[in-house]
Amino acid sequence: MKFLSKLEIEFKILIAATFFFAAFGLFFSYVYEKELNTVLHKGININLVSYLQNEADDYSDSASQKTAQNLLERQLQWEAIAPFIMKAQKDNIRYIMFAILGFILLLMFFSILYITSPLKKLAKHVEIIGKGEFAEIEVKSGGALGVLENRIYRLQKELIDLREKEKVAAIEKTWRDIAKTMAHEIKNPLTPMRLSIDAIEEKMRNSKKNEISAQELLKFTGRINNQIEHLEKLVNGFKSFSDTISVNLATVNVVDLIKTAAESVEEKITTLINGYAKCLLDKNLFNQILLNLYKNSIKAGANKMEINIEKIENTVKISFTDNGIGIEKEKLNIVFLPYVKFSENGSGIGLSVVKNLTESMGGKVYAQIPQQKGLQIVIELNGGENNGK
Repeated sequence: MKFLSKLEIEFKILIAATFFFAAFGLFFSYVYEKELNTVLHKGININLVSYLQNEADDYSDSASQKTAQNLLERQLQWEAIAPFIMKAQKDNIRYIMFAILGFILLLMFFSILYITSPLKKLAKHVEIIGKGEFAEIEVKSGGALGVLENRIYRLQKELIDLREKEKVAAIEKTWRDIAKTMAHEIKNPLTPMRLSIDAIEEKMRNSKKNEISAQELLKFTGRINNQIEHLEKLVNGFKSFSDTISVNLATVNVVDLIKTAAESVEEKITTLINGYAKCLLDKNLFNQILLNLYKNSIKAGANKMEINIEKIENTVKISFTDNGIGIEKEKLNIVFLPYVKFSENGSGIGLSVVKNLTESMGGKVYAQIPQQKGLQIVIELNGGENNGK
């Protein structure tokens, strides 16, 4: 039954038709052969043979005797040949029934294919539409099939319109969220800057000579400079996220680049590198990726970074696993969204930049939860040429 449930509808119909016509053919053959047997039994009469023999012996005139003998010979010949005729008739009717059954099934098969092919085509179109792609639907059939084609065609147009509206709405929402976050991030440093300026003004007003000591002035200007630096980092991060990136790809040993980046942060985080590979990348962009990953890990409280490099066919898989505070599994799908922060002192732009730079080099990046504490960022890049040691 499981086998039958998986079959196409046309094959199910053919199997049912085969059983139906086979049963009908067997019944017809049975009735026909029964009639033949009846005719045969009626044509063979033992009493008639005995009677003709007696008549042939009793007739006195030669003409009557010869007629009786001829009738007897014909009767005996019929009785001898009747079984062979019977068998030939039975074989013929069976051959004819098989031929008719085969012709009907063949005709049904092509008829069903002709009828179901538009339905199968529509099913493929529906599958394509479900994947978010455009399907070329031709509304040319009549009857119920034409109505179905028209409905699916109209449905696709409505889905395209809805997707476009959702896309625009999603873009608008994203930029509203970015604008809201940017406004919040800009407001944060502006508040201490305003307080520092107000403090300077207050000192100047309360001072008899409108003077302020150099030490106090340096303290206030230092606070202002710190907040200005924070604003510059915020703007630069947004710029690196939104700018069109110029990419110069070359086959490079990633271990050398990682070691160079690791040396710049070795006082804050220890790096352990496993594996070796060359891959197609842009040195400057990959260096920015490394610095952003290190900064993100350090802000998450990590003091150790384990980097595993693995070559899978023509893809180089680089896994960065730190021992920071990590994130919840439910938040993995939003780690690369801009301005989504997981630490108080983070800008929320670092991993967005990593994703942007990685994809600009033809790679992909995703986040995973390691077995132990921390976060794992996996980058996959093209292996390039002559990959290996």
